[in-house]
Amino acid sequence: MNGIDRVVSGEVRLPDRRYGLVTAAHARTGEGRSSRLALGGHARIACLFSPEHGLDGVAGAGDSVGDSRDGLTGLPVYSLYRQQGQDELIPAATLDTIDAFLYDLPDIGVRFYTYISTCLQVLEIAARTGKAVFILDRPNPLGGLVLEGLTLAPEDFNFIGPYSLPIRYGLTIGELATLYAAEQELELDLEVIRVAGWRRGMLQPDTGQVFTIPSPNIPNWQTALCYPGTCLIEGTNLSEGRGTPRPFTWFGAPWIRQEELARILDELPHPGLAIRPQGYIPTASKQAGLHCQGIALEITDAAELRSVAFMVRAIDCIRALYPDDFRFIAPEETSVAAIRRHMGRSFVEDGWQVADFAYRERKDHAAFRARVAPRLLYEE
Repeated sequence: MNGIDRVVSGEVRLPDRRYGLVTAAHARTGEGRSSRLALGGHARIACLFSPEHGLDGVAGAGDSVGDSRDGLTGLPVYSLYRQQGQDELIPAATLDTIDAFLYDLPDIGVRFYTYISTCLQVLEIAARTGKAVFILDRPNPLGGLVLEGLTLAPEDFNFIGPYSLPIRYGLTIGELATLYAAEQELELDLEVIRVAGWRRGMLQPDTGQVFTIPSPNIPNWQTALCYPGTCLIEGTNLSEGRGTPRPFTWFGAPWIRQEELARILDELPHPGLAIRPQGYIPTASKQAGLHCQGIALEITDAAELRSVAFMVRAIDCIRALYPDDFRFIAPEETSVAAIRRHMGRSFVEDGWQVADFAYRERKDHAAFRARVAPRLLYEE
């Protein structure tokens, strides 16, 4: 049972306060009911706060989302994802209408996914303004044991990398909030309503829960599992599959020779993956309207899949095969997807040293496991 289900069932009672609910349309009870509707009889919800992609989860990546009114509940909706340069993220007049934040926003367990940035922003605002935070916890769909990717250094923090986490960080949102509050020494009244029955070794299919689409380009759990690695394509001039039926499980470009590339990538270590040549004409984003040859990734063993290590090597191969065509996107070209925001400046500026990656990853993971051990809320 997720945190929301424990509240709705009456097993857990929330204090009688005025809440601002941080949520989106994919936040639902185990029976499929919208959280913001289900909580109506169990908490005084004064307003809603929405993340990137908006309350309905349909806005495109990076699109500014404005304030609105919810058609389901009639409540005001305040966007936590707006154009830079605006005033305080949550104006004082809005904060005056609530006593506490209630957080129910399913995540996918990947550092790039901006819902965790929204969570950490809420923790900072709550600590600064004396508001309590109640997190309705949910399982990490990628499990709680496997880590992937390098830990981001503080000098590289950004909205798609808000904290010192590996790319696939293996924590629930409640555990991440607990870690952040402790390490940042926030004076914060934080309570996590834990998941009942979840163990760290469980992946999404093991939970028996339905995966609900969290944003336009994560259409299923298999995509979420590939996303830690394939999202690196965002920082290149290849299409990462936006505008095709296969976002983040396919990548390509007009200058790729897919049979050649598939043959070479098949020689790399790729546990849990099958590599297949596949062409598309993206209808949106990079390479829109162009015939792109590329690679489709098919999952053969979810437990074995390590998409970050594979994609770090795959990008290195693509650079070597197509030196006149391939390039990383420069920071001045984008507000989000520059490669150093994904991987950290050190790895990129050191020349994408694939030979060092496994060693750096093991070192980072050992340090991260030691950091988080006292903050874990669930057993293996």
